[in-house]
Amino acid sequence: MFRTYLVQLFYESFAFVQEYAACFVEMAKYAEHQVPTEGRKMERFIRGLRTDIREIVSTQNLTTFQEPVGAAKEVEKAINTHLEEVSTYSIKRIQEKP
Repeated sequence: MFRTYLVQLFYESFAFVQEYAACFVEMAKYAEHQVPTEGRKMERFIRGLRTDIREIVSTQNLTTFQEPVGAAKEVEKAINTHLEEVSTYSIKRIQEKP
């Protein structure tokens, strides 16, 4: 239930990693039995990330909860930068056509 709620909230609101992390931490306070250890907390946080971010973050050797949060933020930033570059390139190509 805990994970389902977080994933649904994340995808429905198109939350950024920072917002997802804040929501996760808040919800974890009320569901301590779902995340009794730091390792379990990290695992459940990573499982709730978007697939493209999760695939990269899950391959890293992480030991504290803040590490996957930071890694996810970095990946999200890289993805957003790439998407902006692609969008800018596409717009320029369209504008150059006669």
